Amino acid sequence: MNKRKIYIVLCILSVSLGGGIYIIFRPNTYVSEIFVSIFPLPQNTIDFFSYFNCNFVKYYFPDYLWAFSLVCGFNTIFSSHKKIFHCAIAVLLMGILWEILQLSGIVTGTGDLIDVLMYLTAVCSVVLIEKIFLKGVKK
Repeated sequence: MNKRKIYIVLCILSVSLGGGIYIIFRPNTYVSEIFVSIFPLPQNTIDFFSYFNCNFVKYYFPDYLWAFSLVCGFNTIFSSHKKIFHCAIAVLLMGILWEILQLSGIVTGTGDLIDVLMYLTAVCSVVLIEKIFLKGVKK
């Protein structure tokens, strides 16, 4: 498998997992409401999972997954060894900008520093995957 296909798979997996977290553990979000309107779930299933009490999984891990997916997606489009840093920095800056917009009240949200740390961790994860695990893989 070449790098582009690996990044596509990683992108799809991280978006799917992040979407699943929103659907299952955060029933009052737009993602969950849209999914449930298309694929109705029994109310007791939604209620059961909404009581899951791990704030990291519910609130912070999806930010990691979205940033991870975005860097993988950019790497799929701009598949160059040198471009990975540009893609990583672009995603990190977009995440920081998003949190600043939340802090200023322009968009809704909390504007957490932990979210920025999740973006940074995701960016570093993809760079490490590229540099360590995909070192000898063809483009």
